[in-house]
Amino acid sequence: MSYSIQSSNPKFIISKCVLSNSSLDEAIEQFFPLNTEVAIMNWNHIPIPLSYKYDISYMIMDVLGLIELLQNSNRGNMVISWLPDTFRSDWNIKWDNGLITIVSNWECTTGHIEYILNENNVVTVTVDKFIVEWKSILETIVNCLNNNNCNEFNVVGFNTLIRIYNRINGYGVLYRD
Repeated sequence: MSYSIQSSNPKFIISKCVLSNSSLDEAIEQFFPLNTEVAIMNWNHIPIPLSYKYDISYMIMDVLGLIELLQNSNRGNMVISWLPDTFRSDWNIKWDNGLITIVSNWECTTGHIEYILNENNVVTVTVDKFIVEWKSILETIVNCLNNNNCNEFNVVGFNTLIRIYNRINGYGVLYRD
């Protein structure tokens, strides 16, 4: 299991979406408290904690963009520079023939495990496996936003989230039936 994601069971704040024309990342940051369960990305058997409030909120649009590219094209490449202070990494991503390879360069993580991550910086999995690993994270966000009466009229990017979430067939290895 060189790549998997555990979404955990984070608490979220219910405030009935007082946002108006907020972006998706702002809504996620608002509704997830700092002190709740974190998601865990397993990278070559190395657990990396991801805060919903800060890491995932900062990453969400890049994650959705990557998944959409993977869903719509059989081959391609891109570079993502993840900006959260606790998940600062550059990913050089290539996919072709149903496989995705990510070559990473880690600069800063929670727990300061950059050295071990940089020694194990390449992950190759099937495109389908990579995509389904994100389903549970996206579902957690969708549930949070739905419970706060968020929709396409008060959160910019909500429709993109729902469209991409609905196109993912199945769940990652930790959440399959």
